[in-house]
Amino acid sequence: MKNRKLKKVSKSSAVAVQILNQLKGLLIKQGLLFLDTGRLLKVLRDEKLYLHLGYEGWLDFINSGEVTIRQSTIYAYISIYEMYVMKYGFPPVSLAKIPWDKLHMALPAVRKSKDKDEVEEWIEKARVLSRSDLAIELGEVEPLKRSNTRIVKMFKCKVCKKWRIDLDKKEICRCS
Repeated sequence: MKNRKLKKVSKSSAVAVQILNQLKGLLIKQGLLFLDTGRLLKVLRDEKLYLHLGYEGWLDFINSGEVTIRQSTIYAYISIYEMYVMKYGFPPVSLAKIPWDKLHMALPAVRKSKDKDEVEEWIEKARVLSRSDLAIELGEVEPLKRSNTRIVKMFKCKVCKKWRIDLDKKEICRCS
């Protein structure tokens, strides 16, 4: 009896792992698709190709229902593509695992960044932090004040170049 139950659990576990892997693959494809969507929308806008489709202006095109994406999302996709891929040269595949809204949240900080290393830091923060922690890191919201809560920040070790967690602002890395 136990043996039969064990086989059933193992089969269910294998199915669960298979479905999870399929889901992860689809999310990466989704990430690549939003970046490619931003690229195509940028081309349509910048080269005024919407005029050749019979529209008098860009807003006429995006509000026509031809492309069923909200106007704010269209501008977000284009901005993300312009900043991360075009300006800083990050390959879309390196950004594909990060939800577009987190990359969009980080854009104001990325625009203020002095160099590509700072942009890489914001990309990594967008990759690993929750949306609420990213908002705290960006200074958009204040962290909740609790007696036993610690603020966790990230930093890149100058020696080993790996991302580390900064507990209590000590920026300690044990790589050396």
